[in-house]
Amino acid sequence: MSELFAGKYLLKERLGVGGMAEVWLAELKGPQGFSRQLVIKRILPHLADDDNFITMFEDEARLAARLSHPHAVRVEEFAQAGDVWYLAMEYLDGGDLRQLTRAALTRDESVPFEVLAQMGGDVASALHHAHTLKSAHGQPLNMIHRDVSPHNILVTTQGQAKLVDFGIARAESNQVKTRTGMVKGKSGYMSPEQALGRSLDGRSDQFALAIVLYETAAQARIFQGENDLAIMRKVVACEIPPLISIEPNASLEFSEVLEQALQRAAEDRFADCDAFAQALYACLDSAGYRGGHQPVATWVQRMSAVEGKLAKLPSLDERKELSGVREEVTKISRSRSAMRSTSTSQRSHAAAGQLSRPSPAPTQQQNDSTSWVPLALAGGLLSLGLIAFLLTNQRTPTASTPQPEPIQEKQIPTPDTATTKALLLDETQPPSRVEPQTQPAIEVTPRKPKLSSRSSKKKATKRAVQNKPSAKARIKFFISKRAVLRWGKVYVDGRRLNGDNPEVQVTVGRHRICVEHPNNGDPRAFKQTYDVPAEGIRVSVNMDNMAVSGTCP
Repeated sequence: MSELFAGKYLLKERLGVGGMAEVWLAELKGPQGFSRQLVIKRILPHLADDDNFITMFEDEARLAARLSHPHAVRVEEFAQAGDVWYLAMEYLDGGDLRQLTRAALTRDESVPFEVLAQMGGDVASALHHAHTLKSAHGQPLNMIHRDVSPHNILVTTQGQAKLVDFGIARAESNQVKTRTGMVKGKSGYMSPEQALGRSLDGRSDQFALAIVLYETAAQARIFQGENDLAIMRKVVACEIPPLISIEPNASLEFSEVLEQALQRAAEDRFADCDAFAQALYACLDSAGYRGGHQPVATWVQRMSAVEGKLAKLPSLDERKELSGVREEVTKISRSRSAMRSTSTSQRSHAAAGQLSRPSPAPTQQQNDSTSWVPLALAGGLLSLGLIAFLLTNQRTPTASTPQPEPIQEKQIPTPDTATTKALLLDETQPPSRVEPQTQPAIEVTPRKPKLSSRSSKKKATKRAVQNKPSAKARIKFFISKRAVLRWGKVYVDGRRLNGDNPEVQVTVGRHRICVEHPNNGDPRAFKQTYDVPAEGIRVSVNMDNMAVSGTCP
């Protein structure tokens, strides 16, 4: 039955209930047949006399009312009806991202890349707006959402992704302050610093949004465990494989953007959510998409039509087990292509160097015996050779034909409760940077030619040295300045590179790198010398705090 609330809102359907409040679909009636749908969020009756909850509700209303962004939910009214405080907010016709992702999995469909990047960029821009809000007196509010999750991202049938629920948001204006060491938020969508109860900034929300986008693309949960403590331990460890190793059809550039946003140390992520948003939009440009909300709208309308029980997202470990063979074969194929051609595409090269389950570094004898056997099986037997490589990748060579051994999964040890609590709560252990896993370089010893004299030996030796190919490696650039990600001039050893955020192949060894920006007539430059190993490097440059006045040669 419908209920008239506050004398003007007709409550039609309860949409959900939480620990502090309940949410209703309501209709606002007016004269001359005026009618408008809204959402009413009101404090639960048994908490109506709790001053602490009322104060927290007031904080939420105050913060939400200051938001003025197309991708943040709009507050229409904050008032009191009798003893009950309530918020009236705009009604969004669509579904939350959790439901839509589960609907796609139910239909055995992946979420389109252009939908992912557009939604991610929109929500990241809304987060940046919240992070940079100021009070009426011009003082920064330092707002942090702290609860970015698929449940709190609504996507309308018009293709608009909206960030909702600032119930546990933290800001300088809050009347109720979170004590140091207190943890708030959903455990599976926390940043490492949030799980440890440390001070936060906007990069914590950036990490949470990157989790949401990764899980939506992979259709699997990253952090799962028996309880919150087990989940938070995984969050602190932050062992997340590159998206492309789980979903080989994913955009490589999109995978790399998420990889940077998911770094364990906050300083290794994007400078802010605006830079994150621009990186996501740049992925659309690089892939040839025009962007916009129509593809998102079409996808939401199709997913909203899915009926019946929705499939539950598996864990990332379960997903890896289901797609392990395809994943390994895909990476092997890309690795072989990278070795055969110097003009290998960007996607193939990066996939060759990043494995979701890295194995122990083999000896030189193992490299020779396992890396080149599949190459000998050319032509029509290529697919059989790849599978043979997969089965024998971890064998130990002997005088006879080696016998395959099963691939060993990397297991995360589970410590006792005391150790786990120390890991989560020890303030003396700052998050450390995670070094990327790489494959060892493959060395090939050329066959010695037959020599007839000392002079011919010298000539052959000189000729062999001159003809010996130098080991190659790649440098991938990520350049940013304020809200701009794609710009500027990049030089390696004095040679200008083409393209935005270029990738270049160089010889292994020391190289001079210079990045220059005109900066409105006051040019700034970043200069550095790097020792480039065989596995290559990624150079991330934020010109705002890493460059000085000057130009490149």
